[in-house]
Amino acid sequence: MAYLAAPLNLVKEIAKLLQNTSVCANSIAQRAGLAAIRGSQDCVKEMFTAYNERRNVLAKGLNEIKGLSCQAPEGTFYAFVDISKIGMNSDKLAIYLLEEYGVVTVPGTAFGAQGEGYIRLSFATSLEDIKEGIRRIKKGIEKYLVISE
Repeated sequence: MAYLAAPLNLVKEIAKLLQNTSVCANSIAQRAGLAAIRGSQDCVKEMFTAYNERRNVLAKGLNEIKGLSCQAPEGTFYAFVDISKIGMNSDKLAIYLLEEYGVVTVPGTAFGAQGEGYIRLSFATSLEDIKEGIRRIKKGIEKYLVISE
């Protein structure tokens, strides 16, 4: 099953792709999908509000760390953080933050060579975990910057 809101010319092209990947949804899945669309959207509104808060806390916290820059994403629960001023490549920073501070990030290079200088973080977690992650990232970046000076 699929759901898409887009310009008609794009919908037609995407429909061609989905014809070969998303066929024969069983009747239970179809009815569940219909109920989700027709039913109360209160839980959707609650999650939208929660994710907006998480996104804002993450972006603000990361932007307060020297050497990092993070634009608040508008359509996903991932933040792509500019680390180019740190002086460490994205693969090394991802490993450093994981091994030394227990923070999981994805190096930008996982998304192609153009991703160098970025790391990706998810904010699909609790506010408490986000704040703790920011604290650990800040500690790790500050320590690295002191050592590298």
